[in-house]
Amino acid sequence: MKWLLMILTSIGLSGCNSTHTTTADMKQKVDVTSLFNHSLFTPKPVQTEAEIFALPESEQQAAISFFGKYADANMRDDQVLGRFLDAKLDNFSYDGETLTATEATLKRAGNCISLAVLTQAYANVLGIKTSYAKVDSYPMFRKHHEFIITSSHFKTKLFANRATEGDENEQQTLIKGTVVDYFPDQDSVFSGNAQYEDLVAKFYTNLAVSALLEADYDLSYSLLSAALKYAPRDAEAINTAALLHKHVGDINSAKQIYDYAFNNHLTSTNLLLNYLNYVPKD
Repeated sequence: MKWLLMILTSIGLSGCNSTHTTTADMKQKVDVTSLFNHSLFTPKPVQTEAEIFALPESEQQAAISFFGKYADANMRDDQVLGRFLDAKLDNFSYDGETLTATEATLKRAGNCISLAVLTQAYANVLGIKTSYAKVDSYPMFRKHHEFIITSSHFKTKLFANRATEGDENEQQTLIKGTVVDYFPDQDSVFSGNAQYEDLVAKFYTNLAVSALLEADYDLSYSLLSAALKYAPRDAEAINTAALLHKHVGDINSAKQIYDYAFNNHLTSTNLLLNYLNYVPKD
């Protein structure tokens, strides 16, 4: 399946870069991992942050070389990266896997999180700032075996970071940018802004869900522990953690994790549906 890729150059994106609570601050307020029954699991190694976004040297040089062709052009860096991605991802195919940046380039495939990771990896090489928007797609949820799963993806926002001819000042370019949407679909709705930490957490959570479906509970636990270090308020990771405990037979911990989410106003469609349909009530 050929990827649908839409790249829009826009202005007025500063609202997507609003002040947000740091991971350290959130960790002090919300630590759902304290409710995990750690004795039930054996930690397994997972990808490091560096490994997630690492690119082969050849890919780094390809991006740098492409930029060199536009060194004297009247284009912002974010626009050049957008053009590079348009060419790079033209023959990518969707296979549902959540992949690291290196894996995505080698397989020329991956899901939307994989390509958001790949975009971030190129942005890292080129020093371009990013932000994200979460978009939910219809149908809003579906059932996979015993699980209720929602469908969503991330739009990547590349921010301008270089003044160009015609700009009044460099500060003005900071509110300009390029939006990269891998699934430009009218049947979707914006559901919230996201940052780099959210992308890292989503990478781990996606893999945790896959591990849970494959009954690799130790790996799912390890991936969720990693995800919640980056986004301790992420309702999807918390929901998956509750389901994980349910599947290993610890109903009490599952309920405590759900209660913790509700008490801290950390809910989502996925979390609510799984709680109502999957966890037995007293």
